Parts: sequence; structure tokens; C-alpha cells
Amino acid sequence: MKPLLLLLAVLPAALGAAERVLTTRAAGHLIHNSQVFSRDGRHIVFDARNDETRLAACPRIALVEIATGKETTLYEVPSSSPHGPGAGAATFSPAADRVAFIHGLDDASEENPYAAHRRSAALVALATPGRMTRLDARDVTQPFTAGASRGGTHAHHWSGDGQLLSFTYNDAVVPAPGAAPDDLRTIGVIDLRRAVTVAGPRPGAEFSGSGFTVLVVPVKPHPRPGSDELSRAYEEGWVGDKGYLRADGSRQPRALAFLGNLAAGDGGAFSEVFIADLPDDLTRPGPAGPLEGSADRLPNPPAGVVIRRLTRTGDRPKPGLRGPRHWLRSHPDGSLIAFLDEDDKGIVQVFGVAPAGGPVRPLSNFTESVDGPFTWSPCGRWIACSAGARIRLLDVTTRRDIVLTDKLPAGQHPRHGVVFSPDGSTIAFNRLLPHPDGGEFLQICLVPTAPDSGP
Repeated sequence: MKPLLLLLAVLPAALGAAERVLTTRAAGHLIHNSQVFSRDGRHIVFDARNDETRLAACPRIALVEIATGKETTLYEVPSSSPHGPGAGAATFSPAADRVAFIHGLDDASEENPYAAHRRSAALVALATPGRMTRLDARDVTQPFTAGASRGGTHAHHWSGDGQLLSFTYNDAVVPAPGAAPDDLRTIGVIDLRRAVTVAGPRPGAEFSGSGFTVLVVPVKPHPRPGSDELSRAYEEGWVGDKGYLRADGSRQPRALAFLGNLAAGDGGAFSEVFIADLPDDLTRPGPAGPLEGSADRLPNPPAGVVIRRLTRTGDRPKPGLRGPRHWLRSHPDGSLIAFLDEDDKGIVQVFGVAPAGGPVRPLSNFTESVDGPFTWSPCGRWIACSAGARIRLLDVTTRRDIVLTDKLPAGQHPRHGVVFSPDGSTIAFNRLLPHPDGGEFLQICLVPTAPDSGP
């Protein structure tokens, strides 16, 4: 019996008839939370993790052809071990046949394992599989290099034109006050239009890169309660494929929406939605100081970065946005930024706010909570998400939703990314499914969208 038929034979009968299990090998097939389809929609990129917390030991980035289910290795980590280097969280460029992903440092060992401050962005082109280049330069030795990272970049997402990548960041030079969420995580950008050379790099830990790297959101360990100072910035998303229209009708070409943690009066922290408008030239130092920072100070944002707060929940009995981990995602035209929060009944819904500011409006009216990340359709009419452990299409205009999959047992609920294909016809997601040879493995599943939900 063919592997796919064997796999289907052991699945519960509740698996929806329209849902397709694309991968069948007894191995992990973890997809990122967005940008996993090739620009022609023929392939999906994934990493070999069967547990998203085990990136250090992940040895492989691979592709699966949607038409045939054929898997092809794109990159294999040399000398893989439980301590690193590790590779994962792969994303396709929307403008070229190449893939970015997290890559740990080559000097990973038991004494210096993979960590949040010990990783970078790597690139492999489909035309040259196995040939990896570093995107962000890394220099953790004084004097630091402008345009180089001093720590670790993570969860890289491409801008609409494929010229920049956003990331979350942890510094290796300035000590963080504690583990997450007190780890001074912040957000940066790699500009692929300008390379950076690191002089005399230490092999395995420092290197030159093909992009210019900057941090764009300042954070500090002890922000003032009542201010807009941030202790943490994370889970960012590009605003629009080509930015967004300002209130005066002019266009802001590039901006990032993100979650930021503010200080509460009781000593705790709460999250709000922020936006960072970015200049075209990211190489000019701003008023806060040099781009590369110093031995006792984090790198500083470039000149022209403007940060604004878009939500205000401070008057609630419990301030802050509430819901599962997710990344902010924008309507393709940049007119609306979507995020998750609880409604008055405690159900996690999708909400939206305009990048220019204004009232927050509910986009969904689910009776069960959204339970993970979501993406917009290319046409901007629909959001795909998992709510109540079923894949749904949400019409952001009418708040109507369409249930696309059946509810399977808890261990097989949709997880990780819920990602639209470039033509809007298909949604990809992960399930942990039993294998006929034993064990349970993350597989990539596909479900077609409803007939009226395409681009």
C-alpha cells in the first residue's frame, strides 16, 4: 500500500474529505507562520523539527512539491548535534526563488550551545541547494561594526518587494535582566541592498553578511510606568505589500507593526500594538547614538524611524492584549493591521486597527477562541486561522466565517502556521499525526478554500 494510503488508513474518520495530508514520511515537517509557499505556489518550505522547541538539533531545510508530495533537501546542517548549530523557521522570498531561515553559529558546542543570542539569518537559493550564505553580519568584539548584528536574529519575514527582512533580536553584549519575557527582545531589519564586511572575524562566531542590519525599536530593562517606553518588542509584521497610505494621502513605503510591552503600575508588564515607520536609508545614525551601540548599550535605531502606539488598553481592569502567541499581520494594501485579543466574553477574536491610528474594530465573531497564528488572503478579503481547533476562513467585511476542516482529537489539532497560498486557493498548516510504522509526526496538511474565497 502506498505511504499516503497507509497514513490515511490510521487517521480518524473525522478527517474532512477535502483535507489533504501532503507529507507522509516518519519525520517532522514544521512550517513557519507565513511565507512558506514559493512565489509560483508549487512548493512549500519546511524544517525537519517534530517539536518546535528543538531548533538546535534540527538538521535540515527542505521543500515539498505540492502536486506530487515529493520532498527535496534544500540545505543540510554540517555537524548537527543537540547543541547546534540548528536550522529552522524557513520563509520564501516573494520576489525570487530563495529561502531565508534561522541558522545557529558554527562554533556551537555543549559549552556554547544554540541560543537566542547565538543565531543569524541564512539564505539558500533554489538554483544552488546546499550553498548557504549569511544575510546578517555578526560582530560581538569591540569596536563593533555598523550594520552588523551583535547577537541573534530570529523568525525572518520578507518585505513585499523582497529587499528587506524583519526579525526579532536578542543581544549578546548587553546582558538581559532575565529569561523571556524579561530578555530585552526587540526588532530589527536586514537591508539586502548593502553588504557588510566584518574585519578579522572570529571563525564560527563572527562573519560578514550580504545585508545591512539595524535595530529599529529601542527597549530598556526598566521603562517608566505610564510612558510609551518599551521593555520588549516582538511578533512583528510588515504593513502592506507596499506600505500604507498616511492620513494626508501620501504613502509610507515601509513600516512594521509589532507587539510592545509597557510597564504597569504594579510592576508587571502588558502588551499593546505599535507601528514603526521606516526610512528608505537605514544606514544613517539617529539622535540616540551609533547604530552599532556600545559595550553597555544596545544598538540604536537609524535616523528617521518613527514609532507610534496604536492600541490603548490601560483603562481595562486587566490591561494588555490577551490570546495565544501570534504575529501581527496586515491587509495586503496596508489599510488594516490584524491582531488577537479577548472579547468581553473572554473569547479570543481577531481585531483590526488602521496604521494611522483610530478605533479598534472587531473582525471576527467566533464562538470559540482563535488558537494560533493567522494570515490574510492575497485579495485582502479573508483571514485564515484556527479557531476551536478547526481551520476557518473569516470574511473581514461581514465577520462571516466558513469552517473548512473537522475537529480531530486534541493531539491532532492544527498548529503552527495557517498560511494562504499565493493565489489564495489553498491553506497550509501542520498536524501531529500517527504514522503506520509507529510514532507521531508533524505533517503538512492542505485544505482548499471555499469557491468564493479566492483572490
